[in-house]
Amino acid sequence: MEEVNGSRHLPRGGAPAAGWGWRKRRQAARGEEEGRGTAEKACGSGRGRWNERGQGRERERRRRTAGLGLTAACAAWLVLGLTGCGGTGEAADPARLMREGERATLEGSYRVKGSEGGEVLGVGAYDNGSFRVIIEGTPTMVIYDAGSGKGWLVNFHTKTYKEISYDEAARRAGFMPHVVTKPYFEVDRYWGEDGFSMDAPDGRSIRIRLDGPGNLPSAFEVRSRDGIVRRIDWEYRGVGSVSPENFRLPEGLQAQT
Repeated sequence: MEEVNGSRHLPRGGAPAAGWGWRKRRQAARGEEEGRGTAEKACGSGRGRWNERGQGRERERRRRTAGLGLTAACAAWLVLGLTGCGGTGEAADPARLMREGERATLEGSYRVKGSEGGEVLGVGAYDNGSFRVIIEGTPTMVIYDAGSGKGWLVNFHTKTYKEISYDEAARRAGFMPHVVTKPYFEVDRYWGEDGFSMDAPDGRSIRIRLDGPGNLPSAFEVRSRDGIVRRIDWEYRGVGSVSPENFRLPEGLQAQT
């Protein structure tokens, strides 16, 4: 220190005196102690400090706990049929869509009209494996009763019938939703939010839409690189109200000889 006119001053450009250094160290120690106390309070502990490894384990435990809580919350939202967990609307469940479509198509009850390229293929009735079909432009009606396992091919012009197998009945009723879509319900890997979608290596693609009542099939489409190969559209009515009488052989017919 220099004495100038009876006053003590820090020398210009000089180092701080010993008293100054001691005072700064004491202030730094007090600040470190206060900071440590604040950190310990924030961590919920007043006893010492965690080492770096302990803190890492605690952070990982909290992250996993938070993740489990989020997963449980998401599951609860899905069970309740609500939205959340980052979504802005109800997300479609491909597995549920496929199951509901399969159940409505193969185990349900409905009347349907099938069309291809704007032309009606025929109309039919279906109930849990039984079906009756009138083929457009012909005097032919196909009936199959799942209860008895019997099928009939009816000719309205001659008022005759003959017994047929299930395979023949299904072949003649080839436009019906249960005939067209059944093989695809057995391949669940290609079902998504919009229905069935499969792209083959040869450039063809197959699509099935389940936009009908109760997720019944509304359209079946096969495309190639050149365009649409085949497309069937279905329109429904009388869903859930088809009588078993539709699948019995009508009276007044003679067996075909």
